[in-house]
Amino acid sequence: MKAFLRMTAIALLALAIALPFAFTSAAAEPVLFIKDGGTGDGSSPSKPLSLEDYSEFYKDDNYHYGSVLFQAAHRLQYSGGTIVLVGEVRLDKTKTKGNHATFEDFFMPDHPDSTITITSKYNGVDYTSKGARLILQSPTEFICGGDTVFRDIKICTEGYTASDGSVKKASSRMICANGYDLTMDTGIVCKTITTGGAEQDPPDISFYPNIVGGHRYADCIRREGNNTVTLKSGTYSNVLASTYMGGAGSTSSNNYGAMVGNVTIVLDGNATVRGYICGGGPTFNNGGIHYGDVTVVLKGGKLVGNVYATNGGGFGTDNCTFTLKVIGGTISSTLFSGTSRVQGGTDGSLNAGNSNRNRHLPAKAILDLSECTNASLISTVASKAKNFTETRLPVLSTSTVSSVTMPKRTAYYTGDAFDADGLSFKLTTSGRSATVTYSPDDSNFRFEPSLDTPMNMDTKKVTIYYGSKKVGEQAVTVTPRMPIRILGAQIRTNDEKQTLRFLGQVGEDLTNIDLQVTGYGLVIQPTEYFSEKSLDLPGATVIDGTKTVLTPTSLGGSIFAGDITNIPVEEYDLPFSAFAYLTYTHNGTEYTVYSDTIERSVRGVAEAACASDSLEPADKKAKLNAVLTAEKSTVDEELIAEKVAQMQKNFKDMADVEWTPSQTIDLADSEEFVGALIYKAGTTYYGIPYIAAGTNGNISLAQWLSICPDGGTYTGSGITWNTMPGNQCSSSVVRALQTVTNRHSYFNGYSIRYSLPKDTHPYYSAPGGYPVGDHTLTTQQIIREFGDTVEERAKIVYNAYANAKSGDFLVSDWVSSSTGDVLGHIMIIHGVSVKYKDDGSIDPNKSVLYVSQQASNLRKTKTTWGINEPHSFAAFYNGKNADCNYLPIRLKAFEDGYFATPFMTVRERNTPDNVAYGLLGKIESNYQINLVRVTITDTAGKVVKEFSDYPFTTMYYDLRMLDKTNTLASLASGSYRYELTVGYGDKVETVLSFDFEK
Repeated sequence: MKAFLRMTAIALLALAIALPFAFTSAAAEPVLFIKDGGTGDGSSPSKPLSLEDYSEFYKDDNYHYGSVLFQAAHRLQYSGGTIVLVGEVRLDKTKTKGNHATFEDFFMPDHPDSTITITSKYNGVDYTSKGARLILQSPTEFICGGDTVFRDIKICTEGYTASDGSVKKASSRMICANGYDLTMDTGIVCKTITTGGAEQDPPDISFYPNIVGGHRYADCIRREGNNTVTLKSGTYSNVLASTYMGGAGSTSSNNYGAMVGNVTIVLDGNATVRGYICGGGPTFNNGGIHYGDVTVVLKGGKLVGNVYATNGGGFGTDNCTFTLKVIGGTISSTLFSGTSRVQGGTDGSLNAGNSNRNRHLPAKAILDLSECTNASLISTVASKAKNFTETRLPVLSTSTVSSVTMPKRTAYYTGDAFDADGLSFKLTTSGRSATVTYSPDDSNFRFEPSLDTPMNMDTKKVTIYYGSKKVGEQAVTVTPRMPIRILGAQIRTNDEKQTLRFLGQVGEDLTNIDLQVTGYGLVIQPTEYFSEKSLDLPGATVIDGTKTVLTPTSLGGSIFAGDITNIPVEEYDLPFSAFAYLTYTHNGTEYTVYSDTIERSVRGVAEAACASDSLEPADKKAKLNAVLTAEKSTVDEELIAEKVAQMQKNFKDMADVEWTPSQTIDLADSEEFVGALIYKAGTTYYGIPYIAAGTNGNISLAQWLSICPDGGTYTGSGITWNTMPGNQCSSSVVRALQTVTNRHSYFNGYSIRYSLPKDTHPYYSAPGGYPVGDHTLTTQQIIREFGDTVEERAKIVYNAYANAKSGDFLVSDWVSSSTGDVLGHIMIIHGVSVKYKDDGSIDPNKSVLYVSQQASNLRKTKTTWGINEPHSFAAFYNGKNADCNYLPIRLKAFEDGYFATPFMTVRERNTPDNVAYGLLGKIESNYQINLVRVTITDTAGKVVKEFSDYPFTTMYYDLRMLDKTNTLASLASGSYRYELTVGYGDKVETVLSFDFEK
């Protein structure tokens, strides 16, 4: 029997504290010093970073590769860090991508998992006095590649003289968050530069930078779903929550896209916005469409222009929310609008001239003044607010409460919390009135006894306050009932794979209580994914305690337990929230009651047990040292082999599916790397088709089967390179990995350029230990550094092949000599056979790598897929062909054996009360979500509505995206059942189901 650590009173009460995996001090954050024309390694202000020669990438106008800012950020893309401008850095036409006279883009390198800070002040030295400044010269626009902070820096806009002699103004420059968190922190100064190079205050507001929450022109879908733009200093023109330019009203493959996710804009500190703030972009088809909610928080700073819920782009669904929260600041706006900035703001005008746009005004527009204490500001904002559906007022000493409606419920059982549902009243502040309805998210509500205090037999009334105002008293009756409690947690003393055992207690005194208990147990969820106290908590572990052995206590009642098992070392610090539940019937009615919620982690329990005042025996404390000091799990080679086999099977399953096109599909020469790829009508092919990247180019097996069942005929209308559903080499690998590990969580599929091993890389390492620079973009570049001759390079490459193993990947990317595009390919390695020459060196012609791949050429076996194919080492590197620069890379999960436990939740979800108005819910997971399906059935079990999606690399999903036109709202009256199925990691679960009436 496994020994469990007995919990002491201290351990039972102690909350889990997240501890670092190692007890050593963290390494200093990387810092690079830069200026244009630097000649050093970037390690100090006197050695600003010199440029590498990336001119081979310039053929497609990718001039941003040649900026010292790009190259510095590229070195920090995995570690994050600080870039210090010690001199001038100019982002002009020679540092952008594009050929437009007005808009060209400076792209930061992708760094989705790290934060980069850009500053001109470091270690007490302000380099702006030495000429440090960041210049955005027309037509440059700045596009972030991850969470970005600007601090203590001078940002200047500058015009230029075109080749025809015309002078281009410095207006309309923008900094685009690209769906990430963007913080314009303290110490920012915004200027413009005159023709002579002198700085001055801009002559009009258009010369100040625009701030954009999304992209400038492309689809912006972040895996976390939400981003915040915070302005604490600097002066700006307009601030836009969404993508700047708009497209056809959906996330599509055209040049102009949409913003997907909830955006918050915060104006604070001494920042100034001279123009307007709104939820969309100002130009091209009336701005970018937005799928999600928008919140604008005016906390400080200065706002001159107006605030609008959206621009002409509108919202992509008809159940989005716009919230304007005013707390403080200097505001001289003339209008705060809950509708659109353009064309009168009616829904018809947003869709004028294009009925397919489906652009909507917000379903709810909330003016939130609840935290504003300035009576004059409250009155000013309220008087200028138009078309808001709800107003939330603050509680001041002069506020009054009237027209009170008390909560519906008055009868309770011991241990219940007060139920404030139904409570509402009219609040009047500074001559403005608004109806206030109870919400647990409204911190102004206060109750005596508090909602956290279980009622007992002596509770006769509950006094209700809203801020400092007494709303009233609700008389209650409390009768005895069987109590339910959660006591604490235990861990094992002799296992590396830990178990966290939570303990509950049911029953104390059953005398004269007419109750029939029907069940009790525990609900456990990682705290990060804990969203509500309910038996329907999506993704939670629900343990039926009635099936466990009860242990009577001397204090009355019995203890039951529930376990979370197989917790690896890497998750010892992961806090879990847990509560106990009890279901019973009384007078023919069934009730469910819950205990308090506690939080525990494996390491936290061990810490409490090993504390100096703990009563645990010394021998048990000694055994727990392994828990307190553990950093990494012992490598489990069998588990790694199992995961590798699963990935390879997933890949093969996609290759084995059969299908027949109903018409000839000619994709020959559609792209530079595609040859005679033609699918002939009536011919049976094997494997998901090979097609272009994009919306349709990342199909999972489940999605393909939903389009064309195995052995079926493909009759889809999309038969071109960019419209037909299918896969390419990289997306097929990502799909194969999705159920296996979350340690390849690229925000937009797989990119070989951002997978090459580095010391700071979170996902991949180099088999055989071949050297990789900290800023290499291609395998072609890496291999160049292996030596001066082909022979020297080949020796290192072939050694890397010899050290590869099953589950590794073989990658190559190279710069096209004709277009400058970076092309690439990836394969899955199954095995290696190494043969040696008489001199002991590797024979590249006889040594073999066994690989699986999806390629662009159609094999004689009627497939673009190859499974476990043998190829010589020489076929993958010969020193001559640009596309034969293959290197093996190893996923770190297949090296250290840590595979995170899959978790998920659904926040703000549908309930029987709100589902008839449309789909709601925000799915979050630590694994890529690969399936989302909502099914509505009638009482006969017939499916009347079904919505499905197969996301690619997102770890967040807003259910409103499933039904953009809200067809669910048109459901006929009747009785129905709702089921939500989510695929994440290796799980496909119905995570939520309930009956409802329409």
